[in-house]
Amino acid sequence: MKEAKDNFSAGSASYKKFRPLYPALLYDYIYTHVNNYNCAWDCGTGNGQVANALSSRFEQVIATDLSEQQISQASVKPNVVYKVHRAEQSFLENYKFDLITVGQAAHWFDLPLFFNNASAHLKDKGVLALWGYGLLRSDDSDIEGAVDYFDKSIVGPYWDEERKHIDEFYSRMHHNSFELTELNQNHFIEVDWSSSRLRAYLKTWSSVRHYIRQNEKDPVDLLFETYDCLNYQASRTFQFPIFLKLFKKKIC
Repeated sequence: MKEAKDNFSAGSASYKKFRPLYPALLYDYIYTHVNNYNCAWDCGTGNGQVANALSSRFEQVIATDLSEQQISQASVKPNVVYKVHRAEQSFLENYKFDLITVGQAAHWFDLPLFFNNASAHLKDKGVLALWGYGLLRSDDSDIEGAVDYFDKSIVGPYWDEERKHIDEFYSRMHHNSFELTELNQNHFIEVDWSSSRLRAYLKTWSSVRHYIRQNEKDPVDLLFETYDCLNYQASRTFQFPIFLKLFKKKIC
């Protein structure tokens, strides 16, 4: 099993406060592929955003993450059980899930071991849903260009290797225990953010924290000092494109 990377414990409060939320339409779309709503596993739950959404539909939700600090930020729900647990580790309990979800986290896993574990705990007609989101898009080409430049040229060398899976829209994520039943890129996150809110979001990037540790200065502050377009007055609308892959376990 590859060594676990915990890039988000230190900024768990900011991660919850400043990361965007997934739209209800994304969950509704996933649910159209689900047969039963007894038990779901939200893997890499972070602060429980997805688990919280699933709790309104499923009788029980198991939500796991390797970061205790992230889980401490989660909202308490009577039908959600939070566990500090690696995605690749089998449960002691004999869980069988109707749905397994991984939002913006699968690229951190030891993928062959995770897929094996997911197959072992997924019901025969269960669904595995993996998704992530790309760089924010704007109708202001100057803002979009500044963020793209920041991502590629300033903090680009500081991204972990696993980041390439996001850039590739999880295109290389597959396993012989599962068949891909759906590849969907029709959903997006839409937010209305002030300049300060955009700045706070960029500071949650793991590449930014890596940059600060190595250079002892904040690249986000430097970015906003350099690009006047980022210091806008009224709130701006941004979109994050979502890529979704749905799998079903192969029945032998």
